[in-house]
Formats: sequence, C-alpha cells, structure tokens
Amino acid sequence: MPFNFLPKNVKFFEFFKEESKMLEEASESLVKILSSESDSEELFEKINELEEKCHKTVRTVNHELYKNFLTPLDREDIHEINRRHYDVIHLIKSVSIRVGLLDLPKITSTAKDLSVILDQMIKEIKTLIDGLEKIKDMDNTITKIESMRKQATTLVRLAYAELYEGKREKPEDILYILQWTQIYDLIMNAIERTDNLVTVIEGVILKNG
Repeated sequence: MPFNFLPKNVKFFEFFKEESKMLEEASESLVKILSSESDSEELFEKINELEEKCHKTVRTVNHELYKNFLTPLDREDIHEINRRHYDVIHLIKSVSIRVGLLDLPKITSTAKDLSVILDQMIKEIKTLIDGLEKIKDMDNTITKIESMRKQATTLVRLAYAELYEGKREKPEDILYILQWTQIYDLIMNAIERTDNLVTVIEGVILKNG
C-alpha cells in the first residue's frame, strides 16, 4: 500500500480523545467494582469491551500512520501516545480480572483509595490531550497528576507495612497477603503507566512548543 504524501486530515487528536474517554470509563467502572456500588459482572464485561474497543482504535491509528506521510506530530510520538493509552486500559482490565477471580469477601480501603487516585489521574489526561492539540503549557495539570502519584505511592507503602506486620502463620493469613499484594501491585502498575503517558505527552508539548 503506497504512502499518501498529502495529508488526509486524519484527526489523530480525536483518536487520542476517544482513547482517553475509554480509559476514563474503564477506571470509573473499576472504582465501582471495588466500592461494590453496582453489579460487578456487568462492570467486568464493560471493562473487557472497552479494552477491546481501545485495541481496535490503537490499530486504526497505527494504520493511519502507515498510510499518511505527513502527520501533525512526529510519527514516533503519535505511536507512543497511542500505545501508552492501551497499556493503561490493559492493566485496568488485569486488575478487574484478578478481583473477579479471587472473589474477595471484602475490599480493603487502600484498594478503593488507589482506584480513586487512578481514576482522578486518568480524568486529567483529557486536559493534557487538549493541551497537546493546542500546544500550550500544562505545568499545573502535570504537577497535579504528579502529586496524585506520590499520594498513591505513600498509601501503598503504608498498606504493605500493614499487610506484613505482626505474626502471619495461618494459611489464610498468607493467602490474604498474597492476594492483596498482587492487587496493589497491579493498581500501582496502572498508576505508573498513567504517569508514563503523562510524561510522554509533556515531552511532546515541550518539543513542539
């Protein structure tokens, strides 16, 4: 398939906004799952569908990159932002799968709080995408997101300390530690990947500003 040297007015920023919206819907669903506010099975399915939809959008963007020689941003930057969106939603799906498989009787307050922080960070991505499209300073938003990430790091360190304090000799105690360590790790990975996406967007804004 030949390259098109004249741009087709492919709206890459619109694709990014679509991906960010999917991330937001997925993170909101995860918050509800961990808060037991709605039917979990329905929310699990919704996250699966959003992840599949995001994967299709990622492929569409990749195809458009291949077909169009001229792009509004460097090709590698578009590819990186595109890929990072999928990384985050894939991890959100991983968290939901793990929670569903373990069928936990009670959700810890730490897990709920971490999911809320993740959701708040993801909601700020839309603002960054708008800033990326207009190439304007996003320092305040980025500082806000960085503060959220630090809050999550402090929160999970305290949670790990609480998990391992005291004697843990019974099999159910060990299982409890393993289960929540895995879940905390997955949520923190999603938070770190979100922070990585923010870093990539910030770099692109600075490069093109």
